[in-house]
Order: sequence, then structure tokens, then C-alpha cells
Amino acid sequence: MTKKVRVNRDIYKIISLPSMSEFRVTQIRNLITEKSGHYSNKDTARLYVARQLENLEKQGVLKSQGLRHNKTYKKTCMFAEANFILKDKRVSTKRSNNGGPIDSASVKSMLIDEKKDIESNLTIALAEIDEYKLLMSRSKSLHNLLLPSHTDAVNNAAALVAKLNVWTDAIKLVTQQEEKSC
Repeated sequence: MTKKVRVNRDIYKIISLPSMSEFRVTQIRNLITEKSGHYSNKDTARLYVARQLENLEKQGVLKSQGLRHNKTYKKTCMFAEANFILKDKRVSTKRSNNGGPIDSASVKSMLIDEKKDIESNLTIALAEIDEYKLLMSRSKSLHNLLLPSHTDAVNNAAALVAKLNVWTDAIKLVTQQEEKSC
């Protein structure tokens, strides 16, 4: 009897190709982000791919060598024999505003987690700006050389601040929605 294995459709399309005898998480991530609009954030896509490949390894259809970022996967003989059940990535759908309560606890929790990620990215971006300023203050030639990179870092930080403001507002609105429904 063939083993039934659940796998994401996008990932299966890539790893089932005959040319994909050996691959890494980052290779698969890059290919699925190019081919599908469901994976907008590369870090999230990498984690998703890593979990899918680890699951396939646990089920015996893949084997790996190496550790962490240097881990390389190969198909086993069970790969050809397995009965793959292809699943699409769950995509959050926009809810119609019918006045009914939304599942605010899970939405709020998700928004808070995402806000923490944005805050940590903003902290890193601000530290990067400080480092650029420090190096640029050393000499005029370094200043001129690093100015474009500094400007990019400032723009990145500004975008993160805007994103943080949106997430903060969304959390506030979800909290208000919770209070109204109680």
C-alpha cells in the first residue's frame, strides 16, 4: 500500500521535477515566491518551506544532510511510490463587513505577533542608521560613499514606522470591536 503524504501544491510542483534531485530550503523558497503571489514575505516563505520539507523528511520521502542553513534535501525511493495529497496554501480571505463579530482573539494575536516582528526590524533598521552615521562622520570620502546606503536605510526605517502605525491602529480597532461585542 502506498503511503499518503500531504504536501503544499507549490512545493510539490517544484521538488517533483526530475531536475530537482538535490535542493535547499532557500532554493525552493526563491522558486515559489517567483511563481506564486501567496508568499509575499521571504522570511515567512522560508519558514513555511522549511516546515514542509521537515515534515516530508519525517514521513520518509526526503532525506537531508547538513545542519540548519546548510541542510540539503534529496528524494528517497519512497518519494516515487508515495501518494501525494496536494494542498493549497491557506490564504487569509477578506471578510465581508456584515456587522458580525470577527474571530478577534486570533486576529488580534496574529497582529500582535506581526507588530513585534515589525518592531524588531525597526530596531535593527535604526541601529543600522546609527552605524552609517558613525562611519560617515569619520571622513568626507566615507560620507559620500555611504550616503546612498544611509538614505536607503532611512527610507527602510520610515517604511517600517508607517507599517508599525498601521498595525498599531489595526490592533486598536480589533480591541474596540472586541469591547463592543462583549
